[in-house]
Amino acid sequence: MPLELKTRAICCPHDADRLVPRLEMLDRVGRSYVWVLTQIEKGTFPPGRLIDGEVNWVDSELNAWMKALPLQRPKGELAYKRGRRQVVSQVGAPCA
Repeated sequence: MPLELKTRAICCPHDADRLVPRLEMLDRVGRSYVWVLTQIEKGTFPPGRLIDGEVNWVDSELNAWMKALPLQRPKGELAYKRGRRQVVSQVGAPCA
């Protein structure tokens, strides 16, 4: 039985909160490390954890930060202007 519990913990890493290394965090966020450090100082980005000289981020904190980002309508989606529906072109001008 103890072997089964140990195997389950190894096979199911999604059950535990995993640590995300710096390069993977930057890839997920899509910003530079300087931007991340600035946001951490402002208190708008989750701080990293120093483990064995390496900075890592908690996966659930990154996910929560991403979910809290404001939604933005993609270009080309229907826009409402003065009560009429208009298709907005890629540059933002109404289509003819």
